Amino acid sequence: YTACLCHALSLVAVRIVTGRRHQIRLHTAHAGYPTVCDGKYSSQSSWSEDIAWCPRNFLHRYRLAFRPGAGHDRLQEAVQPLPPTGLQALLSTQPLGGPSVASLSDWTCSARPPAWDRCSRLQDNGPHCFHSQ
Repeated sequence: YTACLCHALSLVAVRIVTGRRHQIRLHTAHAGYPTVCDGKYSSQSSWSEDIAWCPRNFLHRYRLAFRPGAGHDRLQEAVQPLPPTGLQALLSTQPLGGPSVASLSDWTCSARPPAWDRCSRLQDNGPHCFHSQ
């Protein structure tokens, strides 16, 4: 958890099997937590506050993995670090607590995002109700 401009923020890593970024935006907004600087799924006032410190929608696909097709067992992977605008936005936040300091450091001090086993899992407690394990 971090804070910026007097607002609490959560940095989450989402792992999906199929789908598009649009679905992540839609589902998080429906649960009451739109992505930062999302002009489509957040209120006008939220978007206006967000754009003051982050000039783009803060949703970044940092890893894409796939199998090229039948007969190809080797997983293909592409990794892209945060763009400069995303990195600047993260660096302008204040982590709230020890685990948040470590997590923020993982995302801002490395060219490669943290491995999945370093991310806390969310437990599904019904539609749109997730809690950290």
